[in-house]
Amino acid sequence: MCTFFQSTLGIRLPVYQGPITYYILPLLSLSSLPEWKCPETPSLLNMTINTNISDYAKNQQSFEQTHVLPKLQVLGGSLMLAGIVHMLVGMTGMVGILLRFIGPLTIVPTLILVSIPQAYVLVKFCEPSWAVAVITALTTLVLSMYLDRKNVPVPIWKKGRGFIILHYPLHKVLSVLIGTIIGLCLSAILTAAKVYSDDVTSVEYRARIDSAASGISSAPWFYMPYPGQFGYPTFSVGIFVTYLIPTLISILDSIADYYACARVAQVPPPPFHAVSRGLATEGFFSFLAGCVGVGHATTTYGPNIGIIGMTKVGSLRVFQMFGLQLVLVAILAKLSACFVTIPYPVIGGMTFILTGSFFGIIFSNLSHVNLNSNRNLVVIGMSLVCGLMIPHWAKQNIDKLDTGTRQLTDLVRILLTNSNFIGGFVACLLDNTLPGTLKERGMLSWTDAGDNAQSAEYEERVAVYDIPIITKILGKFRITSYIPISPTFRQKY
Repeated sequence: MCTFFQSTLGIRLPVYQGPITYYILPLLSLSSLPEWKCPETPSLLNMTINTNISDYAKNQQSFEQTHVLPKLQVLGGSLMLAGIVHMLVGMTGMVGILLRFIGPLTIVPTLILVSIPQAYVLVKFCEPSWAVAVITALTTLVLSMYLDRKNVPVPIWKKGRGFIILHYPLHKVLSVLIGTIIGLCLSAILTAAKVYSDDVTSVEYRARIDSAASGISSAPWFYMPYPGQFGYPTFSVGIFVTYLIPTLISILDSIADYYACARVAQVPPPPFHAVSRGLATEGFFSFLAGCVGVGHATTTYGPNIGIIGMTKVGSLRVFQMFGLQLVLVAILAKLSACFVTIPYPVIGGMTFILTGSFFGIIFSNLSHVNLNSNRNLVVIGMSLVCGLMIPHWAKQNIDKLDTGTRQLTDLVRILLTNSNFIGGFVACLLDNTLPGTLKERGMLSWTDAGDNAQSAEYEERVAVYDIPIITKILGKFRITSYIPISPTFRQKY
């Protein structure tokens, strides 16, 4: 839903909205706290000879009511409040204040430190079968990059002309899909040939085409999530702060992703009202995620921007249809279970290409920064070193970070073990305290987004960020020029 509304009413860029690791890492930190550790669950193996199945079911239900649902309720309520904060940042125009101090030299180190752990996660997906992962990645790379300037003859039919041959880079547009299909076929062949072990504890098992086939039969046909499905939401200050930190990081990440997506899609940088509207949309659906009991918020998924650069598919209509398809897949549980059965190496090969492409897009934000300036090099270098060094030390000395107050201790541990927070904070501090001009820091092109964006290098004008029909209606009311999320709002950063 968020993907559809972002491309229709929000930022109006081809951005995919989904979960991100910012919200998962703090939850993993919570799992180490005594009150968040799960006690031993009742199992059939622990039942005595005098215990019947009905008693086991009652014990299981009691366990969920006592230990599981209260945690889901406090997570949902705290996420709802964090979503409200996220939404207010966009609706009130506070993003304009943020962008006075946050520029490319802050955003780039933050995104790099966010993306580095993804390389380690990719190993888990690729190691069941490096052969399948490499072939999947190479297929996509060859079709999208090596054959970039080649066209494929495609027969089409036109009224009055009949069948004609159109030369079109169809292989480039479908490169990701073709790579996925080849990876699936190869995995199926190797599974049928009994190359991979059928032992569920083996690493190779995840490379089998049938490794998660049981999930299809066990999944219901339809599932409709609804607000309060796990009970009434509750609130905790500690959990709220836990969610607030990744929310602020998500805001900075989304802003950088908006600019990166605009650059790849060859449209002008997003103006103030579009950025504010995009953040407000993300905040609203993060609030909605808390209502239905999802453990994480929604934000712009950066690696998917790499797909646009590779396939050259950046139409808003494509992403609108894609968003509706995702809603349909979520409701049809059997269909969504089919996607879960994709073998790990196929996912790893695809993610390898997308993550690598996104790394390059991150560095493109430095195009307006003077990299011959020692000042800028110090900002980038120091922020990256601190972002890698301090969290590494904090994780090895977690017991030393005890303040005597549980909530303050949890906050300090979460902050110091978060590499993107440390790197972003150091970069922002140095960038705003070291002497340097706005042009040298790349802030002029960053803050003048949408005002001087009529260059011939763009395929669209800045009007692409206006909402069809609604913009004309809002233009009739003068008060809308004071609303930050309105397309008629023309204030500069």
